[in-house]
Amino acid sequence: MKLTLKLLAPYFAIGIFWIIFRNAWLSIFAYHLQIVVWNFKKLKINKFVFGRLAIGTLVTSAPAGIVVYFLLPHISKIELNKWFDEFGISGNSLWFLIPYFGIVHPFLEQKHWNELRNITFVSHLAFAGYHSMVLVTLLKKEWIYVSLAILVSISLIWKTINKKDRTDSASILSHILADLGIITATFLRL
Repeated sequence: MKLTLKLLAPYFAIGIFWIIFRNAWLSIFAYHLQIVVWNFKKLKINKFVFGRLAIGTLVTSAPAGIVVYFLLPHISKIELNKWFDEFGISGNSLWFLIPYFGIVHPFLEQKHWNELRNITFVSHLAFAGYHSMVLVTLLKKEWIYVSLAILVSISLIWKTINKKDRTDSASILSHILADLGIITATFLRL
């Protein structure tokens, strides 16, 4: 039961606060609150160790923002301004979103999902799947499938690297690089 609730944590937050109430901030905070509750004792920064595989992941995560910047006009089905406004992100809150989503979110999310990845393969699908609940409101249908494939793949890669290096440092840092790049690119497209 506990495993199922952990896997469903983002689905509860997104289902209630993103889909029903159309509020990005409540979605993020509800998700992160669940992560803190489930993982309070594990929320520490471990020693940073990077093997060759980890460095490869960092190098491939860094340009995510550049790729999104150039693809976004072609893959989104709604104007970004309208999308952000629809989900309560505008003005000063957007400035707060960049560091929060780009740094805090990846750290918390990796601390939550890294344990789950070691328990069940379903975690990779659940990790990718919850993102689609958000992305379906922004991207064209075919790009949802591309995003799902990328997210499942990176989840599997993170598991492999964490196991090999015996630390979650590479998955956290590569997630930060990717999310910070993606949110910055999105901001620059407004």
